[in-house]
Amino acid sequence: MISDQKELESRIRDAIENRGARLLAIDGVDGCGKTTLSDSLAPTLDCAVLHLDDFVEKNRGGFLDFFDFEKLGAEIQTGTDQYDCLIIEGVCVLEVLNHVGVKPDLHIYIKKLKLGFLWHDEDGIYGDADSFEEKIIVEEERNRKWSEIMKEPATEDEIAVSGLRRDIISYHWSFRPDERADVVFGNAKLG
Repeated sequence: MISDQKELESRIRDAIENRGARLLAIDGVDGCGKTTLSDSLAPTLDCAVLHLDDFVEKNRGGFLDFFDFEKLGAEIQTGTDQYDCLIIEGVCVLEVLNHVGVKPDLHIYIKKLKLGFLWHDEDGIYGDADSFEEKIIVEEERNRKWSEIMKEPATEDEIAVSGLRRDIISYHWSFRPDERADVVFGNAKLG
């Protein structure tokens, strides 16, 4: 894992110049800094950026179920025709790209760090469980307990792990993007 943005830029530039990487995927959980990093790298590396959030129907309570895969596929085709380098950033990026039949040349996973070295989201994604199904049960039990602690009764729909959170947990259990990434970037600025 690297944590210096200049070193990250150097690794990406090397992949572009020496391995012909043209399609870069920037991955991580929500709020880890994917958009900020992508937008700061784009002018430095002379790349265009596609934000996966721009292909989701807003306010529908989910992510993958409301994703416009056809539109993204067309934008990727246009982007790779027009630009030497295209960054695609967002949660569940490998799963989304898999849906449109595209494999990135370089996969970067961002880990939001706390205290400068602990992965902030590891327990939230994998902790306390041996399977995706068990993780959902653990998360729902935590939601139920939190409701009791706050003395705010919650409905089963409010306790259920659904939408984006469920998609992110499922994605990590299925794709293991933090383990498969070509480069893991530790972002301590947000931790």
